[in-house]
Amino acid sequence: MVSVNQIIIAGNITAELELLKLKENGTHLCNFSVAVNDKYVNKKTGEKVERVDFMNCVAFEKVAINMCKYLKKGSPVLIQGKLQQDRWTDKETGKKRSAYKVIALRIDWLGVKAKGEGTELKGATVVDPNAVADTVANDEVTNG
Repeated sequence: MVSVNQIIIAGNITAELELLKLKENGTHLCNFSVAVNDKYVNKKTGEKVERVDFMNCVAFEKVAINMCKYLKKGSPVLIQGKLQQDRWTDKETGKKRSAYKVIALRIDWLGVKAKGEGTELKGATVVDPNAVADTVANDEVTNG
């Protein structure tokens, strides 16, 4: 059986980035969100529609470290990665819940200035082929 799990999104980082570190093994990670704009024409009304989707993402190790070093809220990025579904049971309601996130394996930043510097990074890329895709609970991380 053939199975493919690949996603490519382009958009802007929605908040300032924070580098975290797993307590048990020291793995670096960065949870972040990307706003992806979509424009289309409503076939029934002919009206132009604009909407924004917010994609939850996570990057590990080199990708996470360099993102936090060079990028900031509003930075335009192109992300290549895979989708991962997290599943859990809501402690208050007992209902099963799930959410998808993008595991960022490669991030291209698109002509942005480095944080706090006057130099411009055009087309810089960081690739982590060994990105860790395990689900991480908030109580397993520390500021790193």
